[in-house]
Amino acid sequence: MQQSAQQNFQKTLQEQRSIIQRVVQTKFPKLARLAIEKTEATSDITKLQDLNVYLSIAQTEADARQYLLDVNKQDASD
Repeated sequence: MQQSAQQNFQKTLQEQRSIIQRVVQTKFPKLARLAIEKTEATSDITKLQDLNVYLSIAQTEADARQYLLDVNKQDASD
């Protein structure tokens, strides 16, 4: 049971990372590498889901870059 929950978590985590990376590649291709780095460094699914929303509504590359840079700020202070 616990292994199944862990597998589901890993699957969901990878799906969220992939969605964000695709959104960024489509809307802001210059930020693709940063998106990969930031999503791979994040294991909080809720933060990734929030980031997905923010990136989807971002209208400028500067906004998208800031969202990506901010995703782990709270982790660093914990």
